[in-house]
Amino acid sequence: MREKIPLLVFIGLGLVMLIGGLSWASKRWDLWSHGVEAQAQVIENQVSTSTSYNSKTKRNETSTSYYPIVKFEDSSGASHTFKGSTGSSSPDFSVGDKVPVLYMAGDPSNAQIKVFTQFWLGPVVISAMGLIFFAIGFIIPRFGSGIDSAFKGSFFAQSNFKPGQGGSFGQYRKVETLITKVTSTRNEKQKLLISLQCKVSRPLNEERAPQNFVSAPMGYQVNGVDLNENELATWQGKKVFVIYDSKNPADFNVEIFELIDSLKKVA
Repeated sequence: MREKIPLLVFIGLGLVMLIGGLSWASKRWDLWSHGVEAQAQVIENQVSTSTSYNSKTKRNETSTSYYPIVKFEDSSGASHTFKGSTGSSSPDFSVGDKVPVLYMAGDPSNAQIKVFTQFWLGPVVISAMGLIFFAIGFIIPRFGSGIDSAFKGSFFAQSNFKPGQGGSFGQYRKVETLITKVTSTRNEKQKLLISLQCKVSRPLNEERAPQNFVSAPMGYQVNGVDLNENELATWQGKKVFVIYDSKNPADFNVEIFELIDSLKKVA
């Protein structure tokens, strides 16, 4: 059950963001379809600062955003002022600029600047992020990580291991192996599928730890093109890392990113 918790978190968060983004987009569409257009003037660029921790530099960094403040008159001649919905690292408008706005005739406080970054960017970004989170939590684990076997729960453990090193993280283990055999087949669409047999070269100090892994047949591509079968012979004897679930060693992933990257460089 604990393995499924990260999946449920991604799915739940994705759904909340997707529903929120679509609801936001629906309200903007209503304003776009039924709003009254008017000319507004930028009277100020409001400065907003925020501080966040940068894990690479290990320092707190301050970022600054500029939000346009605009003023317009509705059809009755009444003046209204509002703040743009999207900030930017540098002002998008200068004070005094004329910009188009849309407002609801019955509720002039419901107004937005009629520019994509101000009108649509927020709903689009939130909806897209929700869709991505939902895909990570629902689609990707059910079809593997895109690298090899049925690897599900440990997909989320990869980022907790240091690149190029073995080790342990919770119930997951990362071991160095050597490719001892490469088997290639083709499916009904003649797509090249590759299965890797790997033998542990630097075992962890644990009893009953697996010594061999055989990955399920998967398709690999370099720059969008299937691998050349003649290149596969060069993989034998290459070092690769395997991450597996110590409670269920059949759930594992062979990391071949470096091999693929080396082929990309050659190509």
